[in-house]
Formats: sequence, C-alpha cells, structure tokens
Amino acid sequence: MAKTIVWFQNDLRLSDNPALSEACRRGAVVPLFVFCPGEMGPFAPGEARRWWLHHSLKSLEGSLERRGSYLLVLRSEDSLVALSGVAREVGADAVYWNERHEPTLRARDERVKRSLEGAGLEVRVFRSYLLHDPQRMLPEGGPFYSVFTPFWKRFLRSVEVPRPLPAPARIDSPPRPYLGQGVDSLGLLPKVDWASGIRESWQVGEEAASR
Repeated sequence: MAKTIVWFQNDLRLSDNPALSEACRRGAVVPLFVFCPGEMGPFAPGEARRWWLHHSLKSLEGSLERRGSYLLVLRSEDSLVALSGVAREVGADAVYWNERHEPTLRARDERVKRSLEGAGLEVRVFRSYLLHDPQRMLPEGGPFYSVFTPFWKRFLRSVEVPRPLPAPARIDSPPRPYLGQGVDSLGLLPKVDWASGIRESWQVGEEAASR
C-alpha cells in the first residue's frame, strides 16, 4: 500500500485540508508535525504563539486519534532531515503538504521539495488557505501591484473559489513508528502560567475555529 507523509505546518486541521484529503485517497497516511523554529527566521513563535500552538496540536492529535490515526511530533534543527528520517522509518513513498507563502518558509519548502524528489519520493504541494498565489498574480512590468483597483479587477477575472473539503471520516495509518515524541515533549507551555487570561477568553483548535 502507498504510504504518504502529510507534513502539517500552520494548517492544523482535518477539514478543508487538500494535502490530507489527497493523501487519504492515495492510501496510508503518516501525519507529521516538525517543530523547527530555527528555520522560521522572523516568523519563529513567541511565548503566546507557542502556548496557542501547544493547544492546537493537542486538538489536532485528538481529532486524528478519533479517526484511527495519530500525530507524529518531532523537534529538529532541519525539517528535511526529519522528513527523510520518517520516510525511511515508515517506508513512505510520498510527502504532501500545504503551501506556505512567507518568503523564508517558501524558500525552505522549495529546498525540501527538491531534495525529497531527488531521493525518489513523490512530493505534492497544495494551496490551502489563500484564494490565489501571490507569486502568480503579478502585474506586467512590475514586481507587485501598487494600486488596488487593477489587482482587484484581475483577481475577480481569475479567481476560482473551491468548495471546502470535508474532514476524512477515517484515516488509515501504518503502525506508529518508534521515533517521534508527544506534543508535551516540545516544551511549548510557559513555566510560569501567565496564560490564564487567554485560556479564559479563547478556545483553541479546529472545532472552535469553525464555530
């Protein structure tokens, strides 16, 4: 059976997740989150975002487990090393993920894609949270639109809004590999609990976001 690693990044949800949906159609799925703040440059998470990330991962983990799967969590200095190691461990032949648009992470993902394809893995990258790719909607003779109206007219001519994808009812996954840690091992929560105000005011996770 085909085995696909789904590399979760900032898309910690099961519904309307094209990378996950396509991987489920293909065969067995290995859901993976790699915490690699050193690669994120100016987008590395601060204390509040780490708190939010911890609880978002816990929510995602529960959603996956209720569908017969799991969330494999790794801390690494290099996402490529982590992905390659998991692929070898589970015998995966493909890696899918959803596109990032931050310049630092876009360049990182391009490097990862080339390396994985060079190693013989199928790689597919999907658009999941923007209506269009900013890199592909540019004016003639300029690096970006400086006036809104021309951009808006072109956007209306070209945009196609897809229907949201449902969450998979079940996710078939191979046996959980020995490598990987739990969400708690990432140490995302603050040692001093200053987050009571956030906790009392906000609900974290996909279910809360969809209300």
